[in-house]
Amino acid sequence: MKDVVMERLDKGIMEKFAVIWNLAYVAMLFSWVAYLAEDYGFQIRSLINSLVFISRFSRLKGVSSRG
Repeated sequence: MKDVVMERLDKGIMEKFAVIWNLAYVAMLFSWVAYLAEDYGFQIRSLINSLVFISRFSRLKGVSSRG
């Protein structure tokens, strides 16, 4: 009887530990994704800004060469 109770107790503790582990893993994954988005978001934003600048500059250059 004692073995059955201990086994169930161990199983319950392991299930709770697994749930906590999964939550921690998901939180770690989200923080990693947020870190990457923040890190690469800056690079993507600067790339878009430079592309916009180049397109505006080429448009201005095209207008001035036509005139």
